[in-house]
Amino acid sequence: MPFIHPVQDIVVDSANKQVYIVIKNTIVVYRFVDGQYKQVGKWIDTYKLDELEETKKRKKAKNNAGEAVASAKKEVPIAEALSLNSNIRGLKTFNQGKSIVACTDSNKGIAIFDVDLQDSENCLTLRKREQFSKRPNAITLTDDENVILMADKFGDAYSINTQGEVHNEKSMGERKPILGHVSMLTDILFRKNSSNNKHFIITTDRDEHIKISNYPHSFVVDKWLFGHTEFISSIVSPEWKSQWLISAGGDDSIFLWNWESGKLLSTFNYSDLIQSHLTDSHLAAGRFQNEEKNIIEYCVAKLATLKSLPYVAFYVEATKVLFILEIDAERGSLSLKQTLNLPANIISLTQNEDIFSVSLDNCESGDKDFVKLIKLDSKAGSFVVDESLSQDLDKIITTTLKSDNNLLTQSKDDMHPLYNIINLKKHGEHYS
Repeated sequence: MPFIHPVQDIVVDSANKQVYIVIKNTIVVYRFVDGQYKQVGKWIDTYKLDELEETKKRKKAKNNAGEAVASAKKEVPIAEALSLNSNIRGLKTFNQGKSIVACTDSNKGIAIFDVDLQDSENCLTLRKREQFSKRPNAITLTDDENVILMADKFGDAYSINTQGEVHNEKSMGERKPILGHVSMLTDILFRKNSSNNKHFIITTDRDEHIKISNYPHSFVVDKWLFGHTEFISSIVSPEWKSQWLISAGGDDSIFLWNWESGKLLSTFNYSDLIQSHLTDSHLAAGRFQNEEKNIIEYCVAKLATLKSLPYVAFYVEATKVLFILEIDAERGSLSLKQTLNLPANIISLTQNEDIFSVSLDNCESGDKDFVKLIKLDSKAGSFVVDESLSQDLDKIITTTLKSDNNLLTQSKDDMHPLYNIINLKKHGEHYS
């Protein structure tokens, strides 16, 4: 029986009482009005859909001799073409909630939208779209929100003005990166030094590197942070302690740095905590296995900190558990605060003010358990799921999307790949 595809990203704008969710190639907006959520916006990425379908129809296969042969003609459903070619990622709000930006896979680009906070029909208007030669992997904004900084799959970072004209697609090759690595970039942050007010870009890559570059003269490298032995998938810097940086990825530890001084303050090893939550889905691919076929591979998919509270949350890809660590603001140490077991695998993790938002893999539960909003219960001194708001969001998602064929899927085998961060891990073939 068809069910709504899992939510791949969720962004909560509590100031404007709006929630943005991403499913495959679609952004849906809900607004809290008169005590309930209502759908107030929707945008579907159909960029060059006709070309994508035609390319699929012309695709050729090879026989055993390596000779090209025409593949059997097969009509490609619109829903399938969208799913495979138009995924949306990395959604962020800015301009006091009046704008959003997202990465779009269909054109390896950045899409910027105006948000009409009064419009109750469709509050999203696509204002600007920029295309790049390689797929964007991560985005962030400068403090004044006039510039978007993008890190791509090739290892380069670019700057894009949030205002002004769209970059001419024909002259795309003339666009110059503002900095580069020799490996795929995985995350990017913009930070100001707390002592001298200078600005910096912090970038991470598949080769275990954290690079800190001056801004706007980003060709000048300030320092490197060395300590990781595996790829880095996520970095965050607490608003309440901007000189600190937390990083994680393929290592079995969370790293806490003072990025201004370049000093590693502490690490938190979570390997013992995660063992009971690992399943057969964490077994390494056959070509990387040993004779016993028991090698497991896992990684931290995402980190998130709160605006004013000293906590950082993270989850390991393809698991149902959210770990919340307490950060000692005096000693710069990390300790386990709480482990939250959720009803399904976590797909995404974001933060708004002092609330963590997660989306879940609902392929087993069907049309429920899409999202969970998690906050600190000050009386109990522990983090809890806000079941009322979470259920309200589940209800409106089901009500508004259950008849949208583009967002339905028949089985988990038909879903957009949800667990691909571990593919960043390097094996012998990547070093040869």
